[in-house]
Amino acid sequence: MGTLRKNLTDRQVVELITTVGYYTMLAGLLNGLNVDIDPSGEQYLGLGRD
Repeated sequence: MGTLRKNLTDRQVVELITTVGYYTMLAGLLNGLNVDIDPSGEQYLGLGRD
């Protein structure tokens, strides 16, 4: 959190936390409803998970 606070303003930290929370909530909702991934989006699964 220290590095984050050094590089971002208070407002940016709040916006980042809100955005992460929103996407986490959305992912939980979609998983809970068993929404299937669009076949065209499957190519992006796993990107950034190195």
